[in-house]
Amino acid sequence: MHEGQRRLGLAVYELAHATYRDAGADLEIAFDAGGGARTVAVTPQQRQQRSMLWLNEDSPTFLEANPPATAGEDRFRLEFRIDTHKRLTVTAYDLRRHTVVLDRQPVIRLA
Repeated sequence: MHEGQRRLGLAVYELAHATYRDAGADLEIAFDAGGGARTVAVTPQQRQQRSMLWLNEDSPTFLEANPPATAGEDRFRLEFRIDTHKRLTVTAYDLRRHTVVLDRQPVIRLA
């Protein structure tokens, strides 16, 4: 958290099953502008990045600190649940203001 920060949130990712992640090839085919093909090494980091799907990329911030946050401050206590509609929900308690600011707010629908 930064001094004066107002918008906060979390990036929510879905990870591919371990067998999918580990089954990736060490090489892939890349084509250049002229249509020529060549093999390119795929690093373990690239394989891991490709096995993650960012679920809330369009809306990663879902909390507003009012008044703005102070650097290093524990500001919110979060509780996550999955509701009956397969949505990840968040309840957020503002530790400074001693109030619930989100109550089972849907963050993302799960598959």
